[in-house]
Amino acid sequence: MKTSLKIITAIIFVLMLNQTTAQLNIPNVQSYNYAVYKLFLKDSNSHYASTHISFKPISDLKYEPSSIYIDEGKYYYWITQKLFKEHFLVFKGSDFWCAVDPVVYLETGKDFSTNHQSLRFWNTRGIRVQAKFFKNFGFETVIYETQANLLNYQMNYVNAHGEYLVTNNGYKQDNAIIPGYARTKPFGSEGYDFAFASGYFSYHPANWLNIQAGNGNHFIGNGHRSILLSDFTVNYPYFKPEILLFNKRLQYTVVYASFQNLYRLPFHLTPEANYEKKLGVSHYAEFSIAKQFQIGFFESNTWVTTDSLGTKPFNYLALNPIIGNSLLKGGGTPGRYNSIFGINLTYSLKSSILYSQLLFDNVRIDGIQVGLSSFDVVIPELNVQLEYNMVGKNAYLANNKRANYSHSNLPLAHPLGNNFQEILGIVNYQRQRVFANFTTIYSLRNPSEIDVEHATLLYPTGVVLPYDAVNVWNNTLEIGYRFNQKYNLEAYLGFMNRISTQTNTANKTNFAYFGIRTKLTNKTLDW
Repeated sequence: MKTSLKIITAIIFVLMLNQTTAQLNIPNVQSYNYAVYKLFLKDSNSHYASTHISFKPISDLKYEPSSIYIDEGKYYYWITQKLFKEHFLVFKGSDFWCAVDPVVYLETGKDFSTNHQSLRFWNTRGIRVQAKFFKNFGFETVIYETQANLLNYQMNYVNAHGEYLVTNNGYKQDNAIIPGYARTKPFGSEGYDFAFASGYFSYHPANWLNIQAGNGNHFIGNGHRSILLSDFTVNYPYFKPEILLFNKRLQYTVVYASFQNLYRLPFHLTPEANYEKKLGVSHYAEFSIAKQFQIGFFESNTWVTTDSLGTKPFNYLALNPIIGNSLLKGGGTPGRYNSIFGINLTYSLKSSILYSQLLFDNVRIDGIQVGLSSFDVVIPELNVQLEYNMVGKNAYLANNKRANYSHSNLPLAHPLGNNFQEILGIVNYQRQRVFANFTTIYSLRNPSEIDVEHATLLYPTGVVLPYDAVNVWNNTLEIGYRFNQKYNLEAYLGFMNRISTQTNTANKTNFAYFGIRTKLTNKTLDW
C-alpha cells in the first residue's frame, strides 16, 4: 500500500513539473470558429492534423490565442485601448493572469408583420472573469441577468417547453425555458426574466491531458447545427477529462453531465421542489487517419436517477469511461436507460471543410448531416457554408419519456428534435472590423407523424406542438462593427423575415432590430 502511494505521488509530482500552460475555452461562436477553421486548414494541408476542431468549445492551447484574438491597430489612449484592443481589466503577475470584461446583449426591434405596438427587446447585463495561474490551472465564470420580450413564434416554443408543477390533478405547466439560457419567470405582461451563470475550472497537468469541471454545454461537429450534441439546450453541471495520444492524432473525451427533466418532485422541504434528474455520459473518440481526414465516434447514454416516485438505484456501469457502454449494457434497465451512437467526419480541402454526421438510434441510421464550409471564396474574407440535416421519426426517444435525449425539456441535439428535413446556407463577409452575415434556413416538418406519447419531453404539451408550421423559411441579414476581439464586442443591425405555413394558413415575421453585444454564446432562435 505504501509503495502504491509513493508511485502515485511521484506521478503527480512529475505531471505538476511538466512545463504546460493552463488552457481556456474559445467561445463557440461563428467569428471565432471561422478563425479556427482557417488555421486548421493551414495545419491539415501540411501534415497530419494534430488539432481537433469538432468537439467544442475548443481549447486556446490548440492554437495560439493571439492568432484568434487579433490585436489590431495602435491606440494611444486608455479608453481606446480598452474599447478596441484589450480586455477591460487585466491583472497579472509572475505566476497568474486575470481578465475581467463586461457582458452585454442590448437589442430592440419591431415586428412589422403584426399589430403589436410595443417593441421587442433583449436586455442582458453581466460580467466575465478569466484567469490562469501556476501554469497548469485556469478558470472562467460568467454571470448573466436578462429580461426579454420575444417574437410570437419564439414565445410559442419557449412556453411549450416550460416546467411542470405537481398539482392535485397531475401536472400543470408553468413558466418557460429559453434555449441556451435558462428557465424563466414572468416579466411584465408578456416578457421573461431569467438569470444564470456558466463557468469551469481547468487543470492541464500534461500536454496529453486536460481535466475540466464546470457548468456549461458542448457541441460536436463543424456545422451550424449538430445532430449529435449541441449547445441549444441550457447549461448543465459536467466533468470532462480529455486525453491526446499518438502524437495528438487521437483525441478522446468523456463528459459526465447532470441532466434534468423540468418535472417538479412531489415532496420537498425547500421553497421550490427539485426537478427529476438523470445522468448523461458521452464518449467521443476522434482520430486523424490522414493529413486531411478525421473520423470521430460518438456515444451518449442517458440514465434516469430520479422520477416522481423517488431516487432510483445507481448503476455503476454509467461511470465506465470507455466508449461502448450501449453494447455492454445490452438494452439497459427497462424504462431507465437510453443510448444513441454517431459518427462525425471532417475532410479538409485547400480552402474548404467538408463535414458530415450520421446518427444511429433504434438500431438504424436515424439522422444525416452533410455540409461544406468554404473560406476566402472569390475574394478574401468571403465565406460560404451549405448544410443539409435530416432526422427520422422518433429519434432520440426512449420507451420511457424520462430517459429521452433531452435536458430541461429541450433537445440535446437539433432544435427541431426529430422527424424533419432542413437545408441552410450562410454567407459571411468581414473586412477589418466590419462584418455582414446572411443566413437562410428552410425546414420541412412532419409533426402529425411523431409518436407524441414517447416524445412528451421534446414536445411537452403533448398534442399541441411547439411550432406552428410544416414548412418554414427563415432569412436573416445582419451587418455590424466589431470593436474588440478579446471579448467580441459588436454593434449591429439586422432584419429577419420568417414565413411559416400549415395547411392553408401562413404566419409571417418581419423583424427589424439593432443592438450592441458581447457575443460569447449563441442565441439560437432561428428555427
